[in-house]
This record gives sequence, structure tokens and C-alpha cells, in this order.
Amino acid sequence: MENNPEGLDRAVIQKDMPQGMERRLVLRLLGYWRDLRGDEGYPTFADVDPAAIADIWPHCFVLETVGTEGDPVFRAVGDEIAKHFPGVIVGCRVSDIDKKSLFSVTIDYLD
Repeated sequence: MENNPEGLDRAVIQKDMPQGMERRLVLRLLGYWRDLRGDEGYPTFADVDPAAIADIWPHCFVLETVGTEGDPVFRAVGDEIAKHFPGVIVGCRVSDIDKKSLFSVTIDYLD
């Protein structure tokens, strides 16, 4: 049994995607990240274009690492992630995240 939103089936999802496009969001995001960074370690915040990954962006976050070594700061947070936090997360440090939260799993591998 599939767990799709009511009225939406797999055929509709596949039909709306361009031919050859990776369906798994995490792999599409990784490809976008790799294209942005090129030979550099990290792209700049200005390099990130939410419109280029509009369907993924609500599920993304950007960390500021320069000048915040050891405790990065959330620079941008997609709406789907933000709704799991009380208050505003942009500007918060990684250390401010509850270590018992599901979201903390995504930042456990930061180093």
C-alpha cells in the first residue's frame, strides 16, 4: 500500500517530472550542491538559488560556517523544516537545537 496524498498516485508524480530527472530529493539536492561547489569546499550563500530547487527548498536549510567554526548558524530554513521548531530558527546556532529532536539527526554528521 502506498502512502501518497489523497488523490495523487505514482503515475501522476512520474508524469510531471522531466525525462531522466532523478526522483529522489536527497540525490537531486546532492547533485545541486556538488554543481554549486565545483572545486571549492563550500559554495557561498549567494550561490544558492532557491528557485533552482523550488520543490526541494522547503525541506532544506543552509548553515553559515565561516566565522562560526565549531557552532554554525542557520542562515536559511525551508518552511517544512521551520514548522517543526517553536519560534524562529534563522540566526540560531546548531548548539541551540534540542539533541533529542529528530532534526538533530540531520546535523549529527556536520563535522
